[in-house]
Amino acid sequence: RPDLRQLAQRITARFHLSPLDERETAAYLRHRWRIAGGSRFPFNAKAVRRVHARSGGVPRLINVIAERALLAGYARDAVSIDARLVDAAAREVLPPSHPRRPHPGLAIAAGVGVAVLVAGAWWWHPWSTATPVAPAAPALVATPNHGTTTATRPRVERIDPATFAGLLDSAGATPVAGWQQLLQQWSLPGDAITLAQDGGCTPTNGHPELHCVQGSTRLDTLLALDRPVLLPLHAGAADAWVLLLGADTRAARLRIGTHTVDVDRTALQAHWDGRYAGLWRGPDALSQTPMPGSSGPAVDWLWQRLASPPPAAGTPYNASLRNAVRELQGARGLPTDGIAGSLTLMALANDLPGPRLLRVLE
Repeated sequence: RPDLRQLAQRITARFHLSPLDERETAAYLRHRWRIAGGSRFPFNAKAVRRVHARSGGVPRLINVIAERALLAGYARDAVSIDARLVDAAAREVLPPSHPRRPHPGLAIAAGVGVAVLVAGAWWWHPWSTATPVAPAAPALVATPNHGTTTATRPRVERIDPATFAGLLDSAGATPVAGWQQLLQQWSLPGDAITLAQDGGCTPTNGHPELHCVQGSTRLDTLLALDRPVLLPLHAGAADAWVLLLGADTRAARLRIGTHTVDVDRTALQAHWDGRYAGLWRGPDALSQTPMPGSSGPAVDWLWQRLASPPPAAGTPYNASLRNAVRELQGARGLPTDGIAGSLTLMALANDLPGPRLLRVLE
């Protein structure tokens, strides 16, 4: 419970709780899985040992490593979590000062049972340290508003496929309203971006930390990236731009104009061809995609995120870095080309502040 998190931290500090040993770590993971409602425990024995080794037995680190490993397994449609996936997860979430060991490229077999992993990863989330998403609120006007606004929790409707199709037909084809709502999720003014005719965006000069992303991918990949995004959905002769706010194993929560609705994921997929548009925050040096063979601030940032300790500044984007990028991409369900494109950079910047997707729809 969020209201007890600070109290728990105070108790830990007051009584100087010791790190868990390997046996206690295994018991702790199984306990967390049971209270989350899981059935078959997804971590194999080697994975449990790696969680303990990577976390040092510290419960907070156990939580964040386990959650990231579960989300990565979900993105890969994996039936279980192995040691290599835990290593990749730890490499993403642990601070650079935390000791890390070299490990081979990630390769995890796909299989059935993805619903078990995604439910576990998302049910795990309330005890983790990730920033929760703020409730969706009415859209901002297009011009920046420097006054005080009050966010109210919208009424959520669970709708059937026919009602969903009708709502899309009446939503209108312009992406402006959807972008206003997405900017509000990020607490940004309406002039933070300019819009293109195809629905993509370009950050304005006053917001060099913003990066726009647009392309085509799977829904599971977007969910694993854990940021709200816009989806153009087929609605008659035009597209209706809707804001993805969250999802569970059965339904997705969408903002369509003034309506906040839950709809079956199969109904969503029937109207969606994989396109998306969104934004994320990161260093302004990342406005140019770092390419293999290049060097500079963007490549230095990649090394800092993917190697511990990182090499000296100016080290080029070599084969070692490309392999590390491939490993991250494999863990997050992205194409494993070793090129740090927009979604890969977005995944690497995922620990920075910003809105998150809802994990549980109520």
